[in-house]
Amino acid sequence: MKELYLNDRSIFSDDEISHGVSPIESKDGIRKGWRDILLIDFDPVRPYRIT
Repeated sequence: MKELYLNDRSIFSDDEISHGVSPIESKDGIRKGWRDILLIDFDPVRPYRIT
């Protein structure tokens, strides 16, 4: 597993699946934590026209 830092986020890569975490804070400002974000690397499908 490798760790990559991007601004204030840490990105953990485990083979082909990546998880990113970003710091979050509760609305009252007391409780702090991390939000886990699943990062999926994919190529978007381009629409094509049949003529």
